[in-house]
Amino acid sequence: MAALAAALLLAGCAADDQVIVGPDDPDASVVFPAAVTYAFESGAQLNYRLEMSGTNRVRSESDGNLSEIPDTELGLPAEDLELETSGLIDVTYWIESGPDDKTREIHLTADITELSITGIEDSDEAMLGSLFTDLGELLSVTVVVDEQGKVLEYAFPEIELSDGSVEQALFDLIQEQIVSTSAIGANFDGPLGPVFPADRLLNIGSSWTDRTENRIGDQTIVVDHTHEITDFTELNGVEVIVIESTATIGDYEIDMEGLFESAMESVMADLDDPTGDQAFDEAELEDAAAVIASSLAGMSQTWAPFTVESTTWMSYEQVADSLVSGIAQQGVVRMSGALTTEIDLSGHYDSAPDLVVRTSDELDFEIRFTLVGDDRG
Repeated sequence: MAALAAALLLAGCAADDQVIVGPDDPDASVVFPAAVTYAFESGAQLNYRLEMSGTNRVRSESDGNLSEIPDTELGLPAEDLELETSGLIDVTYWIESGPDDKTREIHLTADITELSITGIEDSDEAMLGSLFTDLGELLSVTVVVDEQGKVLEYAFPEIELSDGSVEQALFDLIQEQIVSTSAIGANFDGPLGPVFPADRLLNIGSSWTDRTENRIGDQTIVVDHTHEITDFTELNGVEVIVIESTATIGDYEIDMEGLFESAMESVMADLDDPTGDQAFDEAELEDAAAVIASSLAGMSQTWAPFTVESTTWMSYEQVADSLVSGIAQQGVVRMSGALTTEIDLSGHYDSAPDLVVRTSDELDFEIRFTLVGDDRG
């Protein structure tokens, strides 16, 4: 394996610095520095409990006179909102062999067991509840990862175009296209844990960076994750590495109509036979796409700097000289940032000929996860 080869190559240079480590245990048998990989074994099942809590502060403003235009027509909140959200999500990892012996295929399924949203009108609660149901569906995915935890492939269950309207089918396909594109190369800020380097040994105090570059529409999103091993300790009787990670996404703006058009091109290219066994023929798909694109005309989204900080407690055991392997036992992810959606409605309303509407959403969320079941066969 690449990690093992790199570890053995570097071991000679680092031999004098190797130390036996463990949480106040003189009999600890794991040697650091070491290469670090994941113990994702084919046939294993991992169960995690995620506890989610957070705040969304939503407010709207406009350039132009809105007095004669109902808020409901624009889809805006009647007043500033502060939403408090909490919930429990059970996530299961089913692990299988990957395309080669250095990869694993992981099927993730999620079940939202509890959900509470305060600070909204009753009429809006069902809508927001459905959004979190969609979150659970987003987690029903399959990923292929390498030994260091890097996501190589990301896919949703196959979507049947016969389910629902052609517009809904397109939305589902576009969502899949955008989310899967942005996930490639990334590390999950959650139970999967950070991406480890393949070409160096790590010890307490070691830090490293992994970069992801993803094309979203005509925008390239670059994210640098910085990680540091800060401690070796014991958690519930298990020796663990403590890893602190940070990532910041800089300012960027996405033209939603352009994003849709770009994703639509990919969706049409991916459909093997849009005029054959599919529920909708190519003309229907193109007509529906035109309707959706027109609804997105003049809409853009701007992300202010978005920060993610996480702490991961990862179990480890020595599997070869200067090579340890393990899985995330527990962790906490803290996310904060702001998203502004701007819609240019100039010319849509006689009473507000130069109308531009902006809705901002400032969010602070924390997700805690704990390994509650580990069946490695």
